Amino acid sequence: ARIVAALEPGPGELVVNKTTYGTFNSTGLNHALRSLGITSLVIGGVVTNVCVEATARDAADLGYEVVLLEDGCAAYSPEIHESTLLSFGSYFGRVRRTDEVLALLNGGGDSRSSPPVTATVSRISFSRRAMRAAGPPGSP
Repeated sequence: ARIVAALEPGPGELVVNKTTYGTFNSTGLNHALRSLGITSLVIGGVVTNVCVEATARDAADLGYEVVLLEDGCAAYSPEIHESTLLSFGSYFGRVRRTDEVLALLNGGGDSRSSPPVTATVSRISFSRRAMRAAGPPGSP
């Protein structure tokens, strides 16, 4: 598996190779983020109710302020996508559209409903290479 050319990481951007659905369980991501002083995460990707949800919930459990991108992730059906967002937004963190997050990062938006943005914006790319080779849980 390769990262799509348009999303190739740039110089100095962290690439994390994960072997589990949730990124924190099989990588040193938590340590890397803590070392950088990052306390808030904006998470998107595929599949909403699998890898994205597992990573976002783990991040919330680890004490990060988490925003899940409503229009920055996708599931196999709109119903599953929506139910995952509803559950996450009810218990674990916030669900926002990309334009809302960008407005907050650019100093706009409603500060009463979202925490202030104080961290440096950086991008982390994830590779499922090891997961794909291992197959789904329970497979030989």
